[in-house]
Amino acid sequence: MITVSVADLRNDMQKYLDEVARGETLQVQKDGEPLAIVSPVRRRVKDYWKKPIEPVKIEGVSLSQLILREREEGW
Repeated sequence: MITVSVADLRNDMQKYLDEVARGETLQVQKDGEPLAIVSPVRRRVKDYWKKPIEPVKIEGVSLSQLILREREEGW
């Protein structure tokens, strides 16, 4: 995290915004006290959930068959 005064931020805004664009977070201080946090925007992964997913095949008894069997056995 980069700490910068309001005056320094005002005088060299482009430099500090370039730092934020590179992933840095700024803590802006006024009179030595924290005033604000400037952080990069998180980029959203677009439509990752739309990708088709291959079904998983599991060998053995299905869950519904297992439940029915346990009910018959009195579990």
